[in-house]
Amino acid sequence: MKILRAVFILIICLPFYVKADSFTEKDKELLINLSMQLSELKARLEEIDKRLGQVDKRIDSTDKRIDSVEKRIDQIDKKIDQLYTFLWIITGIFTTLTATTIGFALWDRRTYLKEA
Repeated sequence: MKILRAVFILIICLPFYVKADSFTEKDKELLINLSMQLSELKARLEEIDKRLGQVDKRIDSTDKRIDSVEKRIDQIDKKIDQLYTFLWIITGIFTTLTATTIGFALWDRRTYLKEA
């Protein structure tokens, strides 16, 4: 029982034994400096957020430009396909004319030789 009483008295007296001024001026200055650094960090983070917003806007405008360039390229591809089609038509016409001319020359030659 005496031990229990001694432990109880120690537990009750312990908060009175701890120094009341354990929080010194140096601790206050450290907290003030820490809060100032935190406010500076917040300001820097806000600046970084603003810059990132500007970068996002630039990326969006670049994406729009790329889309317009892709549309132009698609239009050029269509025009090139039309040119290829036109060239095939011209090649077909030229081949037909050449074959017709050669055929006519051979036919005319045969008929001329038969009469001679």
